[in-house]
Amino acid sequence: MHRRDLPKILISGSSYSTDNGQGVFTVNLCERLAERGVQVAALVGSPDGTPHVVQQNGVKLYQLESIPVDIIRKGERYSFFPIQSIHKAFDDFQPDVVHIHDHYPLSMLVYLEAQRRGIHTMGTNHFLPENLAPFIPFYQTAPHVISWVLWRWMMVLYNRFHLVTTQSAAASKVMIKNGLIPPVVTVSCGVDLSRFFPNPGINRSQVRKRFQIDPQRKVLLYVGRLDREKRLDSVIEAFHQLQRTDIQLVIAGKGKESDRLKKLAAKTCQPNQVVFPGYISQSDLNQLLNCVDCFIMPSDAELLSIATLEAMASGLPILAANAYALTELVSDGVNGYLFSPQNSAVIARTIAQFFDHPEQWASMKASSLERAKKHDMELVMNQFIHFYQVVKATGSNKKIILYPSKHKVSN
Repeated sequence: MHRRDLPKILISGSSYSTDNGQGVFTVNLCERLAERGVQVAALVGSPDGTPHVVQQNGVKLYQLESIPVDIIRKGERYSFFPIQSIHKAFDDFQPDVVHIHDHYPLSMLVYLEAQRRGIHTMGTNHFLPENLAPFIPFYQTAPHVISWVLWRWMMVLYNRFHLVTTQSAAASKVMIKNGLIPPVVTVSCGVDLSRFFPNPGINRSQVRKRFQIDPQRKVLLYVGRLDREKRLDSVIEAFHQLQRTDIQLVIAGKGKESDRLKKLAAKTCQPNQVVFPGYISQSDLNQLLNCVDCFIMPSDAELLSIATLEAMASGLPILAANAYALTELVSDGVNGYLFSPQNSAVIARTIAQFFDHPEQWASMKASSLERAKKHDMELVMNQFIHFYQVVKATGSNKKIILYPSKHKVSN
């Protein structure tokens, strides 16, 4: 039953799936809000290209006309200029607050429709220029200039919002540095502690066999997109340099770099030293996390990292790139180790340092668990509902003022 005191929330973004971080965040946010009694709807690209309105786990999905965007991500579709469908969705749902998750054409049109109707807006950022670098010709020849242009493009929209949230302090800092004007507050992506937790009852040998993992070796796991900005080639090169038969690298997921990474591993590493079990469903992920020894996140462009949070909540030590928000999740020598990104020699030494000292694993696991609790999804939902109420209460001649312990509306 919906609570009348809670605002109706309309969410817009380029992804609503479990295939990437923004999509996972958006799905989790919508479905958890619905569980709390919030009336929530999302404007998303239709999976078959034609418009539909469906109910999914308590969320009203306005699936808009869409076209394939395989050049960005295979199998993904995007809705570019569905102006009439956006009008109809607003007429039907009548939102109190619009929450936007990127700055691409669909979201800009949603913002303009909200503004036309006098509906207040907030945004969450999932973007870094490095995420688009693989798709931009000549990015490496002038990265600073292209990054400046990409940030300006983003700020055209985000500087119009009443409030902006980011997943980490590092994300807030980079937004402000690049010209963000509205108030910004850090709210984690969150992790579901009822789904991700240490499970000693799992049959590790059986699970390892199902995912092609050696039952006898120590295992380092990566889960996520297999795209260039994840820097997985540097980890494979590190394993080539290690030349150790007692450690296996498991790279789980799918993406544009899958075939290239498999060829690199086959060329440089020993047989079965690196395995690719493919995409791991959400229902299988906790089992996989509970049958390995350590998790690695080599990406140097993470505004938080849901996959890393899920690994921490499952009790795993973390090896992570010393970049952006990963330093907020991992303290060197406490719940894992940090390494210089894209430096295969340093990564190799870091992997060896971890696996050569199993006496430290128990304390690292305990530290990961404690840190994960601070990102409990229930706490995150409380924060978002609070900010929705604050944004809804904002009048046309008022602004939001942020205080260290509370947030309110001021004339």
